[in-house]
Amino acid sequence: MDIKQAKTIIIRILQEFKIILLEYILTKKVLWLALASLPFSLYFISTAVPNFYVSAVILPIDTEPQTASKMETLASVFTSGAKEGGQKNAKFISSAKSSDTAKALWDKWALRLFNADPKNKDVDKIPQRHSIVQRTTAWLVGYDLPEYLTYLDLQSYIRSAIRFTIDFQAFEINVRMYSSNVDLTIEFLDDVIMVADSVAKKQQIIKSDVLIKTLKRDLTNAKNSSIISIFSEKINNEYYKIATLDNDLPYYITYIDRPRSSPYPISPNVLAIIFSNLILFIFIGVAMNFWKKNKDDIW
Repeated sequence: MDIKQAKTIIIRILQEFKIILLEYILTKKVLWLALASLPFSLYFISTAVPNFYVSAVILPIDTEPQTASKMETLASVFTSGAKEGGQKNAKFISSAKSSDTAKALWDKWALRLFNADPKNKDVDKIPQRHSIVQRTTAWLVGYDLPEYLTYLDLQSYIRSAIRFTIDFQAFEINVRMYSSNVDLTIEFLDDVIMVADSVAKKQQIIKSDVLIKTLKRDLTNAKNSSIISIFSEKINNEYYKIATLDNDLPYYITYIDRPRSSPYPISPNVLAIIFSNLILFIFIGVAMNFWKKNKDDIW
């Protein structure tokens, strides 16, 4: 292809584009539709419910007794420190998503989160809403749908609504939610964090109690002095652990930043809504012009 042919092709493309521009895009119909998109966008924005970003930053802490072995090297101290931070993060997040945490939160939050009937004051009588598909499937297959919500539904809500992000260098955990009710969400997020930590503490106390009973039982039959010394030290450590846990202080985590809301909503995005509706209305206008000029050829 020589320069002359390329020039001819470019000129033809520009001519075709000019025809499309004048006959399909730069028309009164498209202009009026583009202008109509503005009040439509403003109505959509004014009726939309703003959603805010609510987040907290927490850090795992070490409240357990420092009982490192005498043979532990300096390198293993640093390694175990990093490992401990990772383990505490995993344990805390698992506790926050557990059914035990949901059960502990149920009485306080069930009505506030799920109840649509202001006359209902019973947390165990919140109706379970089912979609048409769920009802149809249950009828066809032949099983009963749950009538009321339970703490398991709160667990599902926590798992779906709250996001946990770990900084694997500093081991900080970012806990976040998106909500239109900022005050309620801040209070709820704070409760989830503190109750999850409390549930983890209670589970650790139960574990320590069981371990103490087992070690005491085995200690009575131990004959080796080294074994007796190790068992005794471990029992003392578990007693000390229980003493550090049997209080209102945090166990797995401490706050760096308490739950707070972003100053501006993350949705609706005003510019994105106006621009997308403008493009949509222009496209509708172009499609109408195309149909009007080519409907005989199409059919």
